[in-house]
Amino acid sequence: MGVQNQVVFGLLIGMIFCAACVSPGNTNRPAFLALCNLIQLTEKEVTLPAFVNTPTDLENDLIKLNMTTAEDNWYNLFPGNGESVWEQVKSEEKFKVFAGEEDTLWAQMYEKWEKAKKELLAESAEEGPKEFARPPAGARRTIARVKIQRMWRFYEETEKKRSGLKEKLEAQKAEIEKAFQLARAGTETGSVTSESFNTANRSTACGGKGADATGKSLANDLTCLCSATNIQYAQNVCTDGLPGQLWSTNDRGSERTDAYTAIKNVWDAEAVNDLKPTAHTIEKLLRNFTGLLGKGVAEGT
Repeated sequence: MGVQNQVVFGLLIGMIFCAACVSPGNTNRPAFLALCNLIQLTEKEVTLPAFVNTPTDLENDLIKLNMTTAEDNWYNLFPGNGESVWEQVKSEEKFKVFAGEEDTLWAQMYEKWEKAKKELLAESAEEGPKEFARPPAGARRTIARVKIQRMWRFYEETEKKRSGLKEKLEAQKAEIEKAFQLARAGTETGSVTSESFNTANRSTACGGKGADATGKSLANDLTCLCSATNIQYAQNVCTDGLPGQLWSTNDRGSERTDAYTAIKNVWDAEAVNDLKPTAHTIEKLLRNFTGLLGKGVAEGT
């Protein structure tokens, strides 16, 4: 199962068990905090692995290596003062080795080579050993040029593969973030509003007899947990107990939204803050959460 599917599956499982959070007892605080951690996880930014991003200095270093071994007529096409003379040189046949046929792509590559030339000139003016030294014309430079150009072609091929992989991962990232938003708020915006809550009374919306297996959102289920009819239970679980009247009628969505915000302010200080939205983290939180629920059922709470 891929990371994306594990994330979506994990969140759905989390929602399925949320209805079981409602309990007449007062020992569900660990499960409450575990559910809070799940919700907090859906608020985290999903990041791509570092290997899909090209190191910022890699391309520039390869261009500078190419520049050090370039033929004189190519090398001299670049002034090396940071000024672009692209319009004057763009008709040169040599520039057609740049990636793509569009003038804008040629211009982009020209700017990169001009930047490299400027840095090479600045380094050559400094005293001491040079990191990028231009060898004298001759066999040594020619051999080096062939090898470095081979490196450049390999880099371009690798970049195409990396770019394709990054595009796929970005699409998966968008799907995961959408799944997080739907799980947390029941809406694609990810913002908890009155639309995030079931338009039903408490016995139906919070997992009573004959109710749906899950709430409309994790926000819905957490608010159910904290609006127990036993106010002492609610106070023990949520610190600031919320009245069961939140669910007495079907038209109190805005009050439920305010209640969720109040709950969130309470548990933000207690929830784990260094969670990362990875498959391993989600599985660990779900095991913890379902284990706590199972313990509560076994104890009759």
